[in-house]
Amino acid sequence: MEKSVCPICMGELEIIGSRRRYSIEATGSRQTLVVRRMRCPNNVCRKIHHELPDILVPYKYMQLRSWRRSSRRILRRFP
Repeated sequence: MEKSVCPICMGELEIIGSRRRYSIEATGSRQTLVVRRMRCPNNVCRKIHHELPDILVPYKYMQLRSWRRSSRRILRRFP
């Protein structure tokens, strides 16, 4: 099994559970994903991280392809 590393202190992350994450596909349909939650065991850090799949953009509800398409449309409006 692949080991996940804390991006802050480089400690090895422990799995503490999972949560549902919703995203919007390019077609407009809603998709439910299960995302692993992990905690850094380092007593100085103790941060919680979520393991996102490549199709998701952090802090966005749209999938990467939809987000790029929307961004391009917006940028075309402003020369």
